[in-house]
Formats: sequence, C-alpha cells, structure tokens
Amino acid sequence: MHRVRGMDVAVTVARTMLIMAFIAATADGITHVARGQESSDSANPSTDTAAPSPTESTTEASAGELAEKNYSARQQATLEMWRRRDLSRAEVQSAARNSDPEVASRAQWILRQWRRGALPDTPPDVSRLLGRSDDPSAIEELLGAGQFSAAVVAVEESAGTADRDAVRMRAAVSLQHRFPIYAIQALRMGSLPDLLKLVDLVADSKEMAL
Repeated sequence: MHRVRGMDVAVTVARTMLIMAFIAATADGITHVARGQESSDSANPSTDTAAPSPTESTTEASAGELAEKNYSARQQATLEMWRRRDLSRAEVQSAARNSDPEVASRAQWILRQWRRGALPDTPPDVSRLLGRSDDPSAIEELLGAGQFSAAVVAVEESAGTADRDAVRMRAAVSLQHRFPIYAIQALRMGSLPDLLKLVDLVADSKEMAL
C-alpha cells in the first residue's frame, strides 16, 4: 500500500514537472514569436492575410478507396489513412472487418503499424527495428529514440489486444527507470505534451505501482 501511494506521488510529481516545463517552454516560444511578429509587422504593416491550414488542401482517403481497381490508388489511400490516424482510425478499425479481402488486409496492415508505433515520420532505423516483430518490447525502442508520440499510439492501439498489459508494463518500467532522460529529450524535441500523455496512459496500471 505504501509503495502504491509512493508511486502515485512520484507520478504526480513527474506530471507536475512536465507541465511546468511545458508552460515555461511555451511561454518562451510565444515571447519569441511575438517579438518576431512585431518586427515583421513594423517592416510590412499591410501583411494581414492568414496562411491556409495544411488540412484545407489535403484530400482525405476513405476505406472504399482501399478497393480501387488501380493499384496506385489503393496504395495512396492506404498510406493516407495510415498517416491521418486522428481522422481515419474508426474507419480503419471497421475496414479491418470488411468482407472484401483487399480492404480488410490493407486496414489490418495499418492497424499493425499503429500497434507497433510505426508512423510515416518514424526514423528509418527505428522503423526497421519495429518491423522485425510485433514484440511488446518494441515500445522501449520508441522511448529510447524519443518517439513519444509514437509510443502513445502504440499504447492506445494495444487496447483490446492480448499485448495490452505487456505493452503498458514495458512502457511503465522504462518510464520509471529513465524518466529524467526522457524528460530532457522531450524538452529538447518539443514533445513534452506527448510524454505527459504517455505518463497518464500508464500511470493507472498495476505495473506502475510495483
């Protein structure tokens, strides 16, 4: 019981430290941006047109496109849905149970990538390590490489699978043993929110209380 409470305190302290560091980094960034904007405005006061959002020019792929007759179109749809997990996740999960073998196999491939924490922007050397197997220990490779957003994806996608507990346990143990190193990495890479989210995802697991 004392150990559980001690871990609760440790997790709370870790989250507080991350939040404080994030606020400090964000405030510093806002200050620099504001100063830069002031200089830009004074040099060109007539510039007031907002740049278009990156998503405004991006065409969303749908599960139906995974069955396109054209191979290139199927590949493009697969990669697009893999890349845009925040928008395509529910559709991919449904497509994985599609009666069309082509659609189902492509959706299942996307799900496997997410469960490994393999994303389109994952460094090639890390992708090669992740591609060798579906072992839950792969999340340790992600953390070691500072791929905290990918680690979040791997933990989230492990829900409902046989590897859920193993993935969470591996992540929790790594966070316990190397948290200061990960915090410094996250601060340098601007990924403190991802590390904080990962702590939240595994903080209530029984492994974090050991």
